[in-house]
Amino acid sequence: METNAAANLDSINVAPNEGKFLYLLSELTDAKRIPEIGTLDGYSALWFAKSVGPSRSMISLEKDASIARSNIRNAGLGDVVEVRIGKERDGDVEGDEVGREVK
Repeated sequence: METNAAANLDSINVAPNEGKFLYLLSELTDAKRIPEIGTLDGYSALWFAKSVGPSRSMISLEKDASIARSNIRNAGLGDVVEVRIGKERDGDVEGDEVGREVK
């Protein structure tokens, strides 16, 4: 949360109980691939990644992914989560990835 405030990110974070709910939903549905539009700081992506594990994938789209990349890498889930940079409305997405080739 302090990282978000320091980076002037909107305070629209997923709460811990909401993250656990996302985890449970993906577990109950046996999700193999999870898309996410707008990851902000990567917190919800971390919950999804815990559920799908390394044999499956979690793809997230964010217009500025630097904080998300850092948080996902620090959580050790970079091999599961791929963060693509782009805007959800225009479909303009770059293939930047977290974990595979973190820059």
